[in-house]
Amino acid sequence: MIYRQLKLREKFGELLLLDIDEYKTSKNCNNCLENSLENLKHKSGTDSRSIHQIFFCKKCNIRWNRDVTATRNMYTIATSIWRGDGRPDDFKRQSATFNVVATPSPSLHSPQTVSPSLFSNRMAPETLDTPSSEGIWVFGYGSLIWKPPIHYESKQIGYIKNYVRRFWQHSEDHRGTPEKPGRVVTLIPFDEWKNIESIEGHDKVTWGVAFKIPTDDVEATRAYLDHREKNGYTVHTVDVYSLEDDETPAVKNALVYIATTNNEAYVGPAPAEAIAKQIHETYGPSGWNAEYLLNLAEALREISPGVRDDHVFELERLVKARIG
Repeated sequence: MIYRQLKLREKFGELLLLDIDEYKTSKNCNNCLENSLENLKHKSGTDSRSIHQIFFCKKCNIRWNRDVTATRNMYTIATSIWRGDGRPDDFKRQSATFNVVATPSPSLHSPQTVSPSLFSNRMAPETLDTPSSEGIWVFGYGSLIWKPPIHYESKQIGYIKNYVRRFWQHSEDHRGTPEKPGRVVTLIPFDEWKNIESIEGHDKVTWGVAFKIPTDDVEATRAYLDHREKNGYTVHTVDVYSLEDDETPAVKNALVYIATTNNEAYVGPAPAEAIAKQIHETYGPSGWNAEYLLNLAEALREISPGVRDDHVFELERLVKARIG
């Protein structure tokens, strides 16, 4: 049962299943990557005994704890697979066993990792062919703020103009299911939104974080994001402004994933109490829908303490009241 649950999470890109023995992760030295490890031995007179879990590399003269070297080698494998380079030659399949472990993303910034090959038929409906000779910028206004892309070299806290953030998009693949969808945020053009709701309680800008993706990681990151945002989101470009300068963009033409009002999963406005109830009651492969909302609200306070986003903070208050 546990193994099936892990395989399901791997399918949704939340983790990568590796096997300690199958790929020699506990047999190869993490420094030289050669199969040169031996158990460290304790000698007492004529008696020689192996010290459990402690290895000695004959080539590097380094001592390793078995679990430490296995963990670091799994990181090496996961990073190589994520970059699209496949499993390193030093870690070719050895034997099939059932000693399975789930390793998280090869980045401290995000718990997700998955081979780009999984995305071949799961790309977002519309993607932009953005030149990647100098890397790209990606603007996050939802979960990307607190759960960033796996590989990025820098980030810029800022805001975009002419959009508002709303929990008007159904989530059937991450924070809900097709039978009981959750709600996640999308961006609504300001001119369209002002005809639906009162403009009170909003700054007329949307705060978030832009992430700079290095050139070597553009293809893998785009594949990862296209999969992550596949439930109705398409790619657009926006200019990102900083608190210091309202006229000159800090980042020009950043990619942003938006679920437009004509996508199939767009659900639109509803009373705040109804939205809060739905968020509180729904779960999906990525976890509890309420966690998404609460993390977003807290992240917004961190990146811009004075931000006004009454929609998000009102839902936060209502959901916290339900939690008790």
